[in-house]
Amino acid sequence: FVHIFFNPAIWIYFSVDVQMRLYTYLATEFVTYSEIYHLIQPISEIIQTLHTLKYFYWIIDPSHRSGFKPKGLNGNRPTREQIIEMRRYMLLYLKQLVISSSGTQEEELQAILNYLHTVHEDDNLIDVLDMTVNLMSEHPRTMVPAFDRRQGLKTVFKLLASSSEITRLQALKLLGFFLQRSTVKRKTDAMQPHNLFSLLADRLLLHPNSFTMATYNVLFEVKYI
Repeated sequence: FVHIFFNPAIWIYFSVDVQMRLYTYLATEFVTYSEIYHLIQPISEIIQTLHTLKYFYWIIDPSHRSGFKPKGLNGNRPTREQIIEMRRYMLLYLKQLVISSSGTQEEELQAILNYLHTVHEDDNLIDVLDMTVNLMSEHPRTMVPAFDRRQGLKTVFKLLASSSEITRLQALKLLGFFLQRSTVKRKTDAMQPHNLFSLLADRLLLHPNSFTMATYNVLFEVKYI
């Protein structure tokens, strides 16, 4: 069952209507159907879903910047708008998988950070980044320690070098929520040894006119300034 439902190599060649029904079902009914849901291993399906997003349901061809060969090129590929919609449903159930996972959720977060660190097209990562920001904001008790132990700041500073202001703003939100919900000791240990506050300033000034009102508003929103 799981191998079929979470296997993109099967579904990518079905009609768009069938694919949409599948991912809508996974995002809405599947996560509440306990008789089936308890049979899956959340970390396995999280990794599989991120693999699906990365290799099959990409928005921008990743072969040039990210350097990996995309799949699902044969047949009638869904349109950009359809892929964006399907990704939205995939991320809804991926988020539920993370939340429902027992333990520290470190492996789950690591899988997400790996995606954000290895995908370089802003269009292919912004929705995953948005979900990560929401997880950090809504579930700080588990996300903050996991983010710290898995060195999530490396991913944040990678994203802050993006040419896209939207990506940089979301990376700032992720950093801000982490710092805002960290203890003083955790915040100090994470930022001071490598002078990351100075690096943050360098990143913000990396692009011409990058310190916009939108950047100021995000910093103010997370009470970081």
